[in-house]
Amino acid sequence: MKTRYSSMEEIADKIHLQARLSLVSNFSNKEQSLIGIYGHKFNKAESFPLPENKEFVAYVLSILNLKKSDNPLVIEEYRRLERVLNYKRKVFCLDLEGLIIDNNEQVPGIKEAIRTIRKKHNIVISTAMPENEAIELLAEKDLADISFLIFGDLAHPKGKKYNQIAEFFSYAHPENHLVAVGHSFEDVPADINIPFMYLDVPKEQLYQALIESSEFLSGKDPKHFEIIQGSLDTKIKDKFFLVTTR
Repeated sequence: MKTRYSSMEEIADKIHLQARLSLVSNFSNKEQSLIGIYGHKFNKAESFPLPENKEFVAYVLSILNLKKSDNPLVIEEYRRLERVLNYKRKVFCLDLEGLIIDNNEQVPGIKEAIRTIRKKHNIVISTAMPENEAIELLAEKDLADISFLIFGDLAHPKGKKYNQIAEFFSYAHPENHLVAVGHSFEDVPADINIPFMYLDVPKEQLYQALIESSEFLSGKDPKHFEIIQGSLDTKIKDKFFLVTTR
């Protein structure tokens, strides 16, 4: 009996296909979904997402829920999808305590704001508390139905650490991808030079300020808020954006 050994090309095709299937796990017809991204050679490792399919790629990304357990190849395929959109899709790192939950209550309108932003961008949670405690808190406050990547233990004497998030996505230039968002100067990026949106608005306006801040970075003028750039004397300087009411 002869034993057939898989070639390196076949092995590469197989592991890339497994990673791509993870990207379309929310779809019932996974093969058709992969054709909608990569074309009919979706099962070949050398295939890349097709630029002409960017509208479907954007939709796939809007409902994709990455996991900490995803292997690096899944993240690599995710980044290939990002490149189809010319890097216009950002990863917003939202502070848990103060922006999503304040005084032990869900911030009004925050769920709808997150759903709105996720249509065009990715969202992760950044917090100083341990990750397992953050997961429990989100569930307790009726936020478990919105799937997040949660990054905990990010406290730093000068603000918050975000490099852990950049490393997860393998971003060589995180300043082009990540945007830190908070309601306190404790959320200022302390270890890497990425944009920081400081939402200095009342709690009941946070959800709207969050939406308009995300649109501002895409080139749209805010309607209800003033956004001032570069007014913080820290290492991020011109990447600081102060969002206030008019």
